[in-house]
Amino acid sequence: MSDSVQWAMLAPVVLLAVLGILQLGLWGYARTLALNAAGAGAEEAAPATASLAGGEAVATYLAHKGGLVELTVSCRLQAGAVTCRVGGTVPGLIDVGVNRIDAQATRPKERVTAP
Repeated sequence: MSDSVQWAMLAPVVLLAVLGILQLGLWGYARTLALNAAGAGAEEAAPATASLAGGEAVATYLAHKGGLVELTVSCRLQAGAVTCRVGGTVPGLIDVGVNRIDAQATRPKERVTAP
């Protein structure tokens, strides 16, 4: 084969590999962002006087500012612990069907006891 034919066959493979690496980096960033937003939301809702709505607001703000779209954020109080879940879609270069990110964080709810 001539050099031009070899490069014509090799160039798409190299380009796909480069775009795949960039897509993997975007997915990793979005995963970290969702985990941090869920953690911040749970931390915000954990104090005894805090509300779950405040935790949801913090998590939504951080996830939105970080670039996640189609957000779903919820904070729940169960068995003395606050659990915040953050879900969203990361915009990507290649649509391979794994653009949905879901993360959750749990923190114990602060309580005041009598001495």
